[in-house]
Amino acid sequence: MFFVISGFIMYHLCRDRFGVNGAPGNFIVRRLIRIVPPYWGATVCMLLAIWLFAGHISHAAIDPWHVLGSFLFFPVENPYGQFYPVMILGWTLQFEVLFYVVFCIGLFFSRKVGLSIILGAVTLLGLSPLIVHFQSGPMAFWSNSIVLEFVYGIGLAELRARGVRLSAAKGWAVFAGGCALLALMQFAGLAFQYGLRAIWIGLPALVMCAGPALIAQKNQAAPSLLKRLLVFGGDASFALYLSHPFSINLVALAAARLGIQNPWTYMALATAASLVGAALVYMMLERPLTTRLSEALHMRKPRILAS
Repeated sequence: MFFVISGFIMYHLCRDRFGVNGAPGNFIVRRLIRIVPPYWGATVCMLLAIWLFAGHISHAAIDPWHVLGSFLFFPVENPYGQFYPVMILGWTLQFEVLFYVVFCIGLFFSRKVGLSIILGAVTLLGLSPLIVHFQSGPMAFWSNSIVLEFVYGIGLAELRARGVRLSAAKGWAVFAGGCALLALMQFAGLAFQYGLRAIWIGLPALVMCAGPALIAQKNQAAPSLLKRLLVFGGDASFALYLSHPFSINLVALAAARLGIQNPWTYMALATAASLVGAALVYMMLERPLTTRLSEALHMRKPRILAS
């Protein structure tokens, strides 16, 4: 669902900014402010962990070019022949930054032209293995049908922008149908057919996202506690994404020291530690840092050029 949601949010927020003066630069700077400082910090922490606990970490070998590629979000093979960056979870960001660049280029043009460029480039990339099979280099990583899920997200955002809505009951029924479809693909063994991931996993993910995304919203005088918690969870999601491996490993070390062997107890502690750790990282590090960077760069809303 990650890339479907990414495409949805990106297009939903920028649908009216195509061809707007300053919009491309504003977009790319905001995105980089959002992901670069936390990701670089997590990468540095991972490098320190590899250095300090090399004997206890699998795939601990590092290479200077691989480290550089990790910081630049550029896919470089690690010493084990894989395209995972130092912070392994960062493989998704290597796709995400590519989307940012393509989307930024599209924003220079009118919506019709820009959207054609974005959809055309990403679709061509996702379908390229049908024509040529890249054995090595960054294209071997980028030319994955998973990128088509980004296109799905844009299409879903366009449906919402055109007023397509579902009742709450229908929306959650669609979501449940997507979950069932994904479970069916898993049961049939199709979920691991990565060459056709955009079909076996991407389409169920699209259906799962479509349900909640198209639910008609009711006007509320003030946001409920649940809504505020969900908004905070969304804001802190990137911190959770980056910090949870560290939290889980710290819990594993503590559990080993304390002799905790019950898997349910371990899972509960790891989940709690991950959530609390993410909230602290977001409130104490990510949010203050990104706010100061935005203020330092005087980020403003772009203005539409006079015709």
